Amino acid sequence: MPVDPLLYQVPQKLLEGYGAGKYELFNAILKDTATGKIVGHVQQTQVLNKAVGSMFGGTVNTVLDGFSPLSVVSAVQNQQIISQLGKMQETLSLLQNLQIGGLALSGANLGVCAVGFAVMLKRLNAISGRIEALGAQVEKVTADRRQDELNMILADVRSALVNVDSLAARREPVPVALDLQLELDRCASRLSSRLRQVVGQKTLEAADLDLMWTIAGAIRLCHEAGDRALFIAEELEVAALRASRQSSELLQLAGELSADALARRISQSAEDRTASRRAVLPQAQLLVGSLQESVASLAGQESLTRSLLSHGSSGRAYLETVAQEKEEPILFLPEPESAIAA
Repeated sequence: MPVDPLLYQVPQKLLEGYGAGKYELFNAILKDTATGKIVGHVQQTQVLNKAVGSMFGGTVNTVLDGFSPLSVVSAVQNQQIISQLGKMQETLSLLQNLQIGGLALSGANLGVCAVGFAVMLKRLNAISGRIEALGAQVEKVTADRRQDELNMILADVRSALVNVDSLAARREPVPVALDLQLELDRCASRLSSRLRQVVGQKTLEAADLDLMWTIAGAIRLCHEAGDRALFIAEELEVAALRASRQSSELLQLAGELSADALARRISQSAEDRTASRRAVLPQAQLLVGSLQESVASLAGQESLTRSLLSHGSSGRAYLETVAQEKEEPILFLPEPESAIAA
């Protein structure tokens, strides 16, 4: 299998410079603090998720392994995660701003999602199962309508995932990959429209927050599967443009949501509105905050992809290198002519 020779273990001098304030990390983008110049990018691997899960077991493993309900994710103490990561190894000092919500909503919060078909299918199955479970928590007619529409979209996503998995074995993957990317983008657009319909309902219930979270997870899954198709097809310029567009779309959606307003709308029919609002506000904040994190993640992904273009790198080799990593939770991609090297 091809291997990307540009991905390194995070250099010691970078870690020392970061600790001294010489460098700043903006999602996956590493910048020189004094000049603002990009010096490289960081890329998470599955070792990171496994490391976090092994420290806490139970709840965190559930959160990071597939897809979890909003209520489960909100139970994780993010600051506790950060503290434990800081104790693990010096490399993970770069993750002082890591947010569990972003990791739970998306397969990758730093860099490009490089997971394979089995992991993506597991996430899709969990999303589908959660939508079915939520149907029992809201008014039946509305629930049936939601489930029918969402199930149709998710069936299309499932079909696309199966075909993305076959790309590497095809003699001519590029035309198929481009068709699949377009299909996944159509699914993401339909899901975004459905999410806005839920937000715009006259009345909201607590279960609607979880439904919004679940739909948002499905949107990010479409994004990531489409990215994989484009990287396999070596269409990195299209992938960068697509990440920029997705970032703008999610930014607009996140800008339309207010955690406080969502909590107040849900508590309108409660006997004790104040207590109800306080109970649901943390989950509303997690939902909105995680969407904002996804915006930053997509911006970092666009920048990283453009760096790969500057290097003349192979998209397929990059994905395979990240997927094959078994030791390092984070890898480093230097900018061309960067002073930081392995």
